[in-house]
Amino acid sequence: MGIKSNNIEAFVTSILMNAATEDNDADNSATDRDEPIRRPRRPLYTPRSSQSSNNATDGADAAENETELTNQLHLLALDRPLIAVPYEVGLSHMRELEHLMEKELLLITGYLSKRIVLLESRELALEKLQRAIERLQHLDSSLRRIDSALEAVVSQLSARVDIFHDEPSLRIGKVDSQFCFDDYRKRVAWVVSEYLLRRGYLRAAVPYVAQEQLNKLVDTELYATADRIYCELLNHQLSGALEWAESNREALVKLNSTFLDDVKVQQVVVRLQDGDITGALSLLKSFGNAMLERCQDSRKLFSAIVLLKVKHKRRQGKSETVESQPGAELAGGTEPAGTTDENTSQDMHGQNVSATPTQSKEDPETEPDDTMPQLTCIYCDGSVNSACAICNRYKNFTSPSRWDTLAAEFYRCIVAMYSLGRQTLLENLMHTGFCAIKSTSCGDHRNATCPACLPEWRQYVDKVPTTIKLDSVLVCPVTGDLMGYDNPPFTSPGGCVISEHGLNTLSRSGDGHLVECPQTRLMVPQEDFTRLFIT
Repeated sequence: MGIKSNNIEAFVTSILMNAATEDNDADNSATDRDEPIRRPRRPLYTPRSSQSSNNATDGADAAENETELTNQLHLLALDRPLIAVPYEVGLSHMRELEHLMEKELLLITGYLSKRIVLLESRELALEKLQRAIERLQHLDSSLRRIDSALEAVVSQLSARVDIFHDEPSLRIGKVDSQFCFDDYRKRVAWVVSEYLLRRGYLRAAVPYVAQEQLNKLVDTELYATADRIYCELLNHQLSGALEWAESNREALVKLNSTFLDDVKVQQVVVRLQDGDITGALSLLKSFGNAMLERCQDSRKLFSAIVLLKVKHKRRQGKSETVESQPGAELAGGTEPAGTTDENTSQDMHGQNVSATPTQSKEDPETEPDDTMPQLTCIYCDGSVNSACAICNRYKNFTSPSRWDTLAAEFYRCIVAMYSLGRQTLLENLMHTGFCAIKSTSCGDHRNATCPACLPEWRQYVDKVPTTIKLDSVLVCPVTGDLMGYDNPPFTSPGGCVISEHGLNTLSRSGDGHLVECPQTRLMVPQEDFTRLFIT
């Protein structure tokens, strides 16, 4: 980009004039270093205290109005998972914006105001100015990108919060005889679509979202990407997971996750299984000291290259051991090719079984793939020796469970990165509802109107804990007996609960008409005791 000389000269002159007006006693310790000018942080929002008002009444009214506003803006715990994704995405953009404004911009302006005025060479000053302008242009493009992204996020959050604001409240005591399901249809469809997307039922979720007009309320693209990478890991493919981990490196570091390191380790293992020693060595050279300290398997790979050899199996019962030779690269690439069945829809919990299983534990009747290359010890005679300490040390590298572990770790990272729950909102609601209505009689005495008694839910309800007790656990303070149908409870006017047997005992100890209340020690007529009913 060319810059006119007159513009540069005017720009330099203005900088020199501004620099001359600065305080001569200012601290110049940061002049020799490219450090940004520090400014004190201030909160984006500071609640106004009621004490700031001169009038005590006005202060109380302001505090009351602020409390009322806070209650109106408060989201229930059940509503948070529905806005978690755009909220976390917006926070990440705000952190990036803060980094650009507090470090990049201040670094450039600090350099222009402190360093460039000390340059004696005009050509060098023009060169430095040219570089500063290029950095400012790059900063401008980054700010525009963040601004457009934040605008989209705010639009999503606004659309979702409007749903909570427009619908009637679902709190206890608010539901009346005019309850109508259509008033909550949008929320119910929202919860169901979130379950379908998170569990990988994309072919059912996409048309359902379009039918219910939920495009601004659900994060279809995010869940589709997560499901694709999850299925790729189950199919022994690393390209998508590696690309995602590289793009989210900083977020993984904040989560103290070693997912990126584990993917790189698995990439080296795949190279070793393919006999590509040269490719494996080139990948090992890219491991930094920080990765070697975090990931134990990355350190084991250096000795694995020396102590292991590749053993190729065949289905006919024959096995062929091929010792890896340096330079024997596989022409097809670094990862084994894998195909995903279009009719397969796997969720991120492994609950959904595909038509063509890709894991050994998904279908016990399916013969496992015994053609997968294995890494055996160079001291063993072409077969894995269970008694060999070296084979046992490195056998987990070729275990199929490593891919399942990678998939599970990826799911945990997605959940933590976007503040999602381990279970979907629909599952939590169903579990809570069954816990509230299930009783010990649901199995023996079925009720047609009880959801917990439905045979379709029998297998699930059996695993749900029972919170409703049909047997009484109330103990009479007078006799020490349990209060139930045979010994019903009674309450005194003073609030003391005793059993019928206890009431008879106190009546016999008195004059037969007045009974001493165990709590207030007052003489109360026996007729004033009221019977209670246990529910």
